[in-house]
Amino acid sequence: ENLQNRLTVADAIAANRPIPPEPTVQTHTDENGKLWQMKRGGSWEPAIGPDGKQLGSPTKNNPVAEQLYKDFVNHPEVKAANDLEVKVKPLADYMISIAKTGKSVNANDAALAKAYLAVTTSLGNRAYTLDKKELSALPNLGDRTGNMASSFFSGKDLTDQTRKEMFGVIKSRYVALDEARQQQKTVITQRAKAKMIPLDQIFG
Repeated sequence: ENLQNRLTVADAIAANRPIPPEPTVQTHTDENGKLWQMKRGGSWEPAIGPDGKQLGSPTKNNPVAEQLYKDFVNHPEVKAANDLEVKVKPLADYMISIAKTGKSVNANDAALAKAYLAVTTSLGNRAYTLDKKELSALPNLGDRTGNMASSFFSGKDLTDQTRKEMFGVIKSRYVALDEARQQQKTVITQRAKAKMIPLDQIFG
């Protein structure tokens, strides 16, 4: 939800629209002392603790619940969504920051260019580990923005428009993966209900 708020703000800035106010997060504590927060649409989800993990980890005592949990987190699209989410969060913050201050940061531009190459080329996650020389020597990608991402590593600066195009593609990829992740969660939820397994034993 926090990332969705950042993406909404980034979209508003890119379109020169007023920045929407931060939504008020409603929370409650259940009878077991667990903290929950309300999502848009009125449904509740476990709140996130200071350690970045969901409060209430899946039980290890129920092998069926444990297997359902593993099926969920090991699903390729779920893993891809989780991996990209970690990278999208700081990029969203950077796009908001640069729109407000007009100041670019070379390291953040590098992260943006690598993320773009990772989601649009056959390099995949290898784009994050290649060095500048390797990234600058990529063959013509048949994609103007991709070629500009590669050229960045040979010393050419990114333009504001290129940054917006790169982030737009990365965000679209994340949104698609997040939808697939939610669909997989629905599948696991249905399997859990069929086996009469409480969802908090799977998702926390």
